[in-house]
Amino acid sequence: MATISFTYGGDFDPTNTVAFTNADPATYQDPNRSYGVGPYVSPAWYLMNIFGASYGSGVFFGDPNGISGWMSADQYSIRADFSQNLASVALGGGDFADILIGGAGNDRLNGGLGADTMTGGAGNDIYVVDNVGDVVVELAGGGLDQVRTTLDNYVLGDHVENLFLMGSADLSGTGNALDNVLQGNSGANTLSGGAGDDRLDGGLGADTMTGGTGHDIFFVDNAGDVVVELAGEGMDQVRTTLDNYVLGDNVENLFLMGSADLGGTGNELDNILMGNSGINVLWGGAGNDRLDGRAGVDALIGGTGNDTYYIDNLGDAMIEEAGEGYDTAFISVDGYILADGASVERLILRDGIVFATGNNLDNVIQGSADDNILAGGGGRDTIRGEAGNDTLIGGAGIDSLFGGAGADTFVLTATNADRDMIRDFVVGEDTLQIRASLFGGGLVAGDELTPEQFVLSTTGRATSATDRFLYVESKGALYYDADGSCRDEAPQLIAVFTTMPTLTAAHFDIVI
Repeated sequence: MATISFTYGGDFDPTNTVAFTNADPATYQDPNRSYGVGPYVSPAWYLMNIFGASYGSGVFFGDPNGISGWMSADQYSIRADFSQNLASVALGGGDFADILIGGAGNDRLNGGLGADTMTGGAGNDIYVVDNVGDVVVELAGGGLDQVRTTLDNYVLGDHVENLFLMGSADLSGTGNALDNVLQGNSGANTLSGGAGDDRLDGGLGADTMTGGTGHDIFFVDNAGDVVVELAGEGMDQVRTTLDNYVLGDNVENLFLMGSADLGGTGNELDNILMGNSGINVLWGGAGNDRLDGRAGVDALIGGTGNDTYYIDNLGDAMIEEAGEGYDTAFISVDGYILADGASVERLILRDGIVFATGNNLDNVIQGSADDNILAGGGGRDTIRGEAGNDTLIGGAGIDSLFGGAGADTFVLTATNADRDMIRDFVVGEDTLQIRASLFGGGLVAGDELTPEQFVLSTTGRATSATDRFLYVESKGALYYDADGSCRDEAPQLIAVFTTMPTLTAAHFDIVI
């Protein structure tokens, strides 16, 4: 077998051409340039760049875009040496059994019609495979490599990562133990990932995609696409442009792609359901699901299980029935109000978000590092300001208020037995706010409480008609008396300070 090889010494002048026959070694030379061809001898000469392949009586160079090799009826071995740091080389064989050897760059190797052996070397190489006898040789660490084939039932060899099925025929392709990308064509393909974290995209046809072990990603664009996963084979994901897609068995996550208004449904597993920029309807079903409609006004239905919602639009709706688990919503839009009837127990504000309101159920509302305004609504709420100078409004119900770090304001709204539990009031830092329109009794917005209106007491009972707020420090209990002296109404316990701080009238702000 003859070997063709060439040594690069400078830029090739496309106006100079030279032809060689199989029998006679020859070289083309002029200043700073040297190319050679001939029967194999050691050491072999090296080729820097070859484009195309054809028939001829020898080897011809003269392509204005590079160096082209035309091969005669003999078999040739072509090798690319990258001592000159070329970015890539294209090696093309003819109709016979060729040997193509790339170098350190990103090479493209196409052996032609024969049963060829192609070795890419280092770099991200592309192999064109069109003969069942073609052999692709890659070593570990030899780059991110790809086979493009028109063959059916092609199986990726060792150390080759990606497989692209070409043409329009119904073809099958199988990956290996690596993290593969398997790409179908316009036909009905069967793709099998095997081991590894694989990406399977059947293309336009009605495809069957089997991920195998590993955390696999499936691209679904045809209602006839079938995704096959077995139990315990990894954390898998479907990405689809189809409406009303329902996750199949043993697939955990669903991502809706594009910008159309789409719906998607999970299964009995713990799913992640992710919307797109359109108006989405996401249904979690059973399991502890995570639902994020992303941009758009979305409807999120958790179903049974302890579900987590991500809210980024004031129009987003969370639909949860009572008894369907302990559910949490992360809020990334200001002013969100949890709708009555949504059985979502916990709201958490993301950084940069200031204001949120609970509903008539027992909510847990947690602020961020910002200066939050957190309102509980009805129910027995737990409100945590965290860092920042927060304003906490318990609303109706016996609420627990935690200001956290910062100078916090606790808004007292109960004039009856719906007392708030203030868990961490800090004297000299935190403030109590009362509304003149709510409490009345001669209170004036902007004024401070007078010594007659705020009384330190041991019993919690008024002794004068001017007594309004009575504080029993030993119990941390704050009472409100609407008329003083208990004439018409008994004093109401409106707050309990669990740290039993020493309060004075100066700790109160009166607002409208």
